[in-house]
Amino acid sequence: LSLLFSETDLGSVPNVHDCVMIGSASTLRVERVRASLLLGLCEGEFPKASAGDGLLSEGDKEELEAFGVIFESREKTNFSEELLYVYRAMTKPFEKLYLSTVAAEPDGSARTPSLAFNRVAFLLGKKAQEFSLKDLRNATNLRLSSEGEAASLALPPLPAGVTLQLSQSKIKAFVLCPYSYYCTYQLKLREKKDSTPSYADDGTFLHYVFEKFLTAALQEDGSLALPAMGEVEKIAESIMIAYLEEVCPLGLSQINGRLLHLYTRLRKLALLMLEDMIAELNVSRFVPARFEQVIGKYGENGLPEVRLTLKNGSCVLLSGKIDRLDLYKAEEKIYIRVVDYKTGEHTFALKDIATGMDIQLILYLFATLAADPQNYAVGGAEYLYVKTEKGKTNIQRSGLILEDEAIKQAFDASENRLFSKKLLAQTQEEIDALIDQMKQTVSEIAERILAGEANKTPSEDACRFCPVCDHCDKAYHK
Repeated sequence: LSLLFSETDLGSVPNVHDCVMIGSASTLRVERVRASLLLGLCEGEFPKASAGDGLLSEGDKEELEAFGVIFESREKTNFSEELLYVYRAMTKPFEKLYLSTVAAEPDGSARTPSLAFNRVAFLLGKKAQEFSLKDLRNATNLRLSSEGEAASLALPPLPAGVTLQLSQSKIKAFVLCPYSYYCTYQLKLREKKDSTPSYADDGTFLHYVFEKFLTAALQEDGSLALPAMGEVEKIAESIMIAYLEEVCPLGLSQINGRLLHLYTRLRKLALLMLEDMIAELNVSRFVPARFEQVIGKYGENGLPEVRLTLKNGSCVLLSGKIDRLDLYKAEEKIYIRVVDYKTGEHTFALKDIATGMDIQLILYLFATLAADPQNYAVGGAEYLYVKTEKGKTNIQRSGLILEDEAIKQAFDASENRLFSKKLLAQTQEEIDALIDQMKQTVSEIAERILAGEANKTPSEDACRFCPVCDHCDKAYHK
């Protein structure tokens, strides 16, 4: 056992659901165990032999009792307790039970299986099979190099016909590091969370403000009545206060300095992005129509799931959430514009679609088009992100736009195309090719996941937010 654990890297595992618990049969208290591995079923070890610690044996004590000399003895009680431990350990698992004994000690001395091991083998008609640490290592598909370090990690492949749930974040996690994906989304390992605000909380706050602000400006006929720039701050302030009262009932006057500083920073950022959005919408014929549009959920607030079928009959279901969907009605078509908010710099690159690093905009376009292919047509898609350079914060855009002059004018009628000049112009055929590329990339990545690929590929991006980074022997450190 010591040799086994000395060559095994045990990471941090959760104490619920898919967890591994190690303990003594006499003290470990567990219920609903799926599988158990009982180690050390050697004669005299498990069940443990009960040996007296005095000068007299149990036979001597029985003879003396005939002359009225009574000695306290726990040998029978101890042996009964040991059998109870054996019974309890063997009957806890409801699926699989593995029993293990050793043929020899590290010093070469021989060992024999215990009575419990031999009795179970006889009753079940099982013959013990020999294995070494090398066999155990191969059983986990962990191949070691000559230096003894992990070269690659592969998991048992999943059978054909399964359904795999993926999203942009899951796909990116796998591309960056398959091992991190496996730990995060298969083992469900998570860092301990507290009430400290995170980057995700920043995004939730900003999304809430933008949605409430633009929803209030939408009219019943679907048109947009944006407030004057002088009224933006007042309206946004009331929305932000309402959000804080919902998530932090203490109020601004009682929150600590750190949270107050965070609120001040987010307030400034929200106003800056809102003013930029209003300026863009004032010169655009695309009108915000849907917010936080869920992909993979039917109904008024959802789009049908994106389903891709793999070569082996398995399928992939792609999900996501579109921050904002703008529509422009022209002639017989409704052109769509996908807008995704980012609190940090995030640029769109065609090469990232082929690698799977960034399929978000293309996936959202495809999901929306698939919901109503007869009426919907591509107008464009963009990331609306914040860039801070030399202490100055600017709102910028990155994405693609349909190569059509009428659509470009509807997209952005400002002088010099201020809001769309950095968007990549693509013809309809090129956009169709990007959608095909996205589907092919997702299918290839899904096949790798189903095949059990789980290599460790450390990098700064892969390890920055990995929940098992602190327990990984290959983690990237500056």
